[in-house]
Amino acid sequence: VAINKDSWCDNYQSSAPSVSVTYNKAGLNPIKVASNKSIIGSGSKGVIVGKGLRIAGAENVIIQNIKIENINPKYVWGGDAITLDTTDNVWIDHVTTSKIGRQHLVLGTSASGKVTVSNSEFDGQSDYSATCDGYHYWVNYFAGSSDTITYMNNYIHHFSGRAPKVNGNSFVHAVNNYWSDSTGHGFEVTSGGYVLAEGNVFSNVATVIEAGGDGATLAITSSNAADCSSKMGRSCQANSFSSSGTFTGTDTSVLNKFGSADIPDAVAASSVSSSAAGYGKI
Repeated sequence: VAINKDSWCDNYQSSAPSVSVTYNKAGLNPIKVASNKSIIGSGSKGVIVGKGLRIAGAENVIIQNIKIENINPKYVWGGDAITLDTTDNVWIDHVTTSKIGRQHLVLGTSASGKVTVSNSEFDGQSDYSATCDGYHYWVNYFAGSSDTITYMNNYIHHFSGRAPKVNGNSFVHAVNNYWSDSTGHGFEVTSGGYVLAEGNVFSNVATVIEAGGDGATLAITSSNAADCSSKMGRSCQANSFSSSGTFTGTDTSVLNKFGSADIPDAVAASSVSSSAAGYGKI
């Protein structure tokens, strides 16, 4: 069931039957976070229920050690956990999102530069899902006009798609993450999306990347790990797969997106674990 947010139902599902539902309006009205602000939880006490965060037109923001949960999970368009749009220097670290109506993390169509998403858990388990199987579909959507995202040491599990979707003009360096348990696809890389994926673990993810996307992807294997050396000053780390499909992508032009940016080190996929991701673990 979808909420008719911004007349979405009228415009895209006009012939669908309508029903009367009750939902929490707070989910559609996120907390706005201004520049030079930090939201840091204490232990495992930092939990936001029913309402997300929106960082727009802001810079120098830290979101750390919190959990965001139960944002109208029954309903599509029920609300996003974290939204970025027109931002710079944002760090999202040791955050857990769970039972979210729409996106767990979304970068809107305007540019969001120098974003780091690290040590976070995107938990897709839900009694309600668009795919009717208890696995969440909208996990991460990176769609900005000039986004640069370091996506590192995260745990993404129980998902059925868009984990993440990358397009617009977004560059994602996905390094040392742990994807687990999917009934759909992980990556969806379409026009304007650029992804370098290295040192990641995929466990029980049958479709690691959706076929047919026209974005640019470089997925590291043992045979192409040395291709990174000329641009990154080091070899890349190969991805690892267990009961999972293949991850195709050999477009080395992705490496040009680094420019002069600092590049994080990567460890071998054999050293990657999901146990340290999420709130309450720092």
